[in-house]
Amino acid sequence: MKIIHFTFTLLISLFLGFGFISCEQDPDCETSPILLGEIPLAPTSIDHFPVFFHPSPTYFDSMGNKIEFRNFEVIESGDTIFPYHGFSHFGVSRPCPEDPSVFRSVRWEPENYVYSLIQETPSLGFYFEVRLIVKILNYSRDRKRDQISVSKFIINDGGGATSWGPESVKVVVDWRDLSDNPISNWESPFFDSLTFNGKTFYDVYGNESSEVYYNLDQGIIAFRDTTGIMWTQ
Repeated sequence: MKIIHFTFTLLISLFLGFGFISCEQDPDCETSPILLGEIPLAPTSIDHFPVFFHPSPTYFDSMGNKIEFRNFEVIESGDTIFPYHGFSHFGVSRPCPEDPSVFRSVRWEPENYVYSLIQETPSLGFYFEVRLIVKILNYSRDRKRDQISVSKFIINDGGGATSWGPESVKVVVDWRDLSDNPISNWESPFFDSLTFNGKTFYDVYGNESSEVYYNLDQGIIAFRDTTGIMWTQ
């Protein structure tokens, strides 16, 4: 099965929680872009990305039925990468508050790892994308955090995929410059323990509306499919 995946599918999610850049940094509001350059992840953040420990996770329903996933990233050329790692290019244009007709662009390159959990035979009709990325606040290199995001994508009849709403799970693995002022809505609710299909999981981040649950050591530990069946590791 070939699924075409676009690297920047989650660009919109990167902007959630951001503020606006101010022309106080540039009184003349020049139109030349602000280039922030490459922004690396903290060295220890990759320790919380379990793709390396669970290359082919298996899930079971309450009746013992089993489904298997593979971890891989498929790019437009059809080449397989396990997982994708690099510095992606992001940018946004904002009007100057003093002159809305003048726009100033901001460009940055956050380091990120990303992989997809896809079934060999896509009986569920969707797959997961898991991404570890640097996110910045107010377009500043000095206001950043490292975050894992889990998203669902619906597989369409043509073999492509479309996003299934906002991020299902968000976990900040390192608050970095924002440790003195973390913002609660940047992270999914945390549960000391949750029980699904008679099995108890600990230290779980989850979104009860999307019903996807994540653990920093195990990755996606449980999710509910479109028919209402709960699947667990």
